[in-house]
Amino acid sequence: MAEAVEIYLCQPGQKLKEGRLVKANNIPDKNAAKVDAGRRCKSDRNLVRIAYYRVNDAGDFKMLYSHKNKNANPAPGGSRKKNPKRKRSGKSL
Repeated sequence: MAEAVEIYLCQPGQKLKEGRLVKANNIPDKNAAKVDAGRRCKSDRNLVRIAYYRVNDAGDFKMLYSHKNKNANPAPGGSRKKNPKRKRSGKSL
């Protein structure tokens, strides 16, 4: 088997290794990976990061391309500020 490409698809809050893994044989170079990343980000707005690794039969790997989606939906509740604690007045009830 020839070299393959492993694609890690990360949702908000996920580390790279926690992302969904997809394998592909039709991505020969960095430019093809850029096009593929753009297509994947348009179809799934929850993708925050996509990483492409070239893997050979011996298990060696090399980073081919990494893409951060600037138009991704934010993590649920991630952009909301917490309500500050109310200060107590010096008076007792």
